[in-house]
Amino acid sequence: MVNHHIKYERGSLNIDIQNFYDMLPYANELIHDGATESILSLAIRLMATITNWHAIEKCLDYFIQILIDVAPKDNCIPKNYYEAKKLGSNLGLKAQKTDCSEGGFMLYYKDDIQLTE
Repeated sequence: MVNHHIKYERGSLNIDIQNFYDMLPYANELIHDGATESILSLAIRLMATITNWHAIEKCLDYFIQILIDVAPKDNCIPKNYYEAKKLGSNLGLKAQKTDCSEGGFMLYYKDDIQLTE
């Protein structure tokens, strides 16, 4: 079992780990009372929209605004794509683009990065 209450000295090599644990309680808050989604889970799902459906940020910002409009006023929904991405980034979650073949059958990654087919 991992002890989530470990504190590291500021300036140590493990500062990224401490920042992660410092942000985790906020990220796990529900977006509003009675919701089943946390701020983090919603942010991840919103960021996946860009990748999975090739949506543009402006489109995603529009749908985020719809969510905000229909949610209770005391919600914690990220205000736009930038805020959702920033939350993931603050937790050390980074998006990485990986080329793949048409249909997604082959990822050109690590040892296969130089391949073209």
